[in-house]
Amino acid sequence: MDSIEKDYILEGCYCASNGNRLAAATMIGCAAERLLYQLCNSYLSYLKNGNGSQKEISNFEEKVLNAKKAHARLDGFLKTVQNDERLFEKIGLENSNLHFSFLDIMRQVRNESGHPTGIKVSNEDLNTIFANYQLLIDRVHPVITHLPTFTNN
Repeated sequence: MDSIEKDYILEGCYCASNGNRLAAATMIGCAAERLLYQLCNSYLSYLKNGNGSQKEISNFEEKVLNAKKAHARLDGFLKTVQNDERLFEKIGLENSNLHFSFLDIMRQVRNESGHPTGIKVSNEDLNTIFANYQLLIDRVHPVITHLPTFTNN
């Protein structure tokens, strides 16, 4: 986990423990966005490690990693890896599409809680968000670590 993601998680925990549920949900959503960015960088390293053509690498950098908005980055990443479930299984992540889809839920919660939508985040919903983020930490961070050096041959 890098220091940026860690800071957002700690800030989210602090907000939650002080009853600031909207702020906590926003902070965890920001941590999830950072997690996605790290995952995309890791996947790019995987491609550059002999697992992608120059065109695939360029397209991924341009359309995914350098996307201007989080939803575009996430959509691009999901489209790129949706049919490569076996790759992630080989690294130890079963049901990768399910885990990666949760990043979209986190993004939506962040948007709804971070903008004046009038949304209320219940204690139960916030607990669910934190619990699911813990699953992402446990399951996605090992992928981020192992993917750059993995060869799919």
